[in-house]
Amino acid sequence: MGYLPVSDRRSSESYSSHLIGLITSDIGGRFSLPILAGAERTLGSKNHSVVLMNGYGDPETEQNRLETMVYTRLLDGIIVVSDDTKPREPIPLLRDMNLPVVYAYAPSLDPRDASIICDNLSAGQSAINEILSLGRTRIAVIGGDERFLASRERAAGVKQAMADAGLRLAAPIRFNDWTEQWGRRSMDMILASNPRVNAVYCMNDLLARGAIDSIEEHGLHVPEDVIVIGTTGISSARAGCRRSRVSIMHWMTSTRWPQELSCVHRKDISRSRESSNYHVVLFDDSQRPFRIMAYIR
Repeated sequence: MGYLPVSDRRSSESYSSHLIGLITSDIGGRFSLPILAGAERTLGSKNHSVVLMNGYGDPETEQNRLETMVYTRLLDGIIVVSDDTKPREPIPLLRDMNLPVVYAYAPSLDPRDASIICDNLSAGQSAINEILSLGRTRIAVIGGDERFLASRERAAGVKQAMADAGLRLAAPIRFNDWTEQWGRRSMDMILASNPRVNAVYCMNDLLARGAIDSIEEHGLHVPEDVIVIGTTGISSARAGCRRSRVSIMHWMTSTRWPQELSCVHRKDISRSRESSNYHVVLFDDSQRPFRIMAYIR
């Protein structure tokens, strides 16, 4: 009959399991794993741990995954992570439970819920404004899947920034998918029709990695001839690049960026010193406009 016993521990106001559940439909872990790492860092100082559950993007599976843990008070709170920024239906089970719930990346359609989301409009605007601040005006944009709200919002930010500057893009925004292959193919087409393009904004880092390959295959250099900016800070985009020459934008929001910089990028810095063909460009996004913190060649 679907009966679940309600734990007596629920009656104790002071009881805590010291566990926070993170349920996600992001099977590949592109967004859920960084969120998990951030939650672990924050909760670790408070003697809490995170339990990861996969909802496979199915509302019924999400409900079933959470049911036992919520009713038996095995969790002190829930983080819900989606694989897209499209607003989503809240999980019905969580509406009536006296537990803190946060929806991350994709907001809940219920305005009463706490939702933490990306400002994709500002991401597109900031990328273009950074390019313009470096004196580049012949700008192209490589988009991801246009069905994703993130693609459309980043494109809107791009168009707003260009309009504010009284400029037009060197080529129409090209949408397809989020892969490195599309980044390479799209950049090939851009350079074939617009060889004087001197900057490209890619809507994720895999697209940027593919674009960099294409640019260098055309005998151009990054960032001297063409500046490349990507969004999302996917660390795996740095690995397996077909060429050793790389230009990466790191999005940093910590107020303690110098300490984090020395830890997170130590390997990048040591590798760059060993090879003159390796580039790392670091930005500090706590500054508006972005401020270049290091350019290593």
